[in-house]
Amino acid sequence: MRFKLLILDVSGTLLDGHDWGELYPGAYRFVEVAHRMGYELALASNLGRGGLKKFMTAHGLDKFIQTAVSADDATFKPSPEMIELVLSLTGHPAGDALMIGDSSTDIQAAHAAGVAACHVTWAGDDPRVATLNPLYTAKSFDDLAKLVGMN
Repeated sequence: MRFKLLILDVSGTLLDGHDWGELYPGAYRFVEVAHRMGYELALASNLGRGGLKKFMTAHGLDKFIQTAVSADDATFKPSPEMIELVLSLTGHPAGDALMIGDSSTDIQAAHAAGVAACHVTWAGDDPRVATLNPLYTAKSFDDLAKLVGMN
């Protein structure tokens, strides 16, 4: 297991929609299995603290996510502050972490924080990401699971 900490974006990564919607197919299982396998899981979202807590509870993810950082806790991505706060709260160095997100702001934040980045494309491909050279790209949660060594 190369990564010990998986930092996930919410909208466009786990959630099909910008504040409310359904989890993408495979999202719940990915989070559940990653947790069971010993990965520490965190969220870094531009949602507010109340919306982020409501999202986690409504989808039953609160039992798997150890750390959740919102726009109320740090500056919006692409600032690295959210990711840096996650690292501080979890005690992990940047080399232990993988930021998983769908947008250029997720990848920019990861790069600025010195964290490896995985661009996920199931919400659509953000063409701005290509110029940012994320370390990984995943087209499905199965791809993501393979990438982090969950199979």
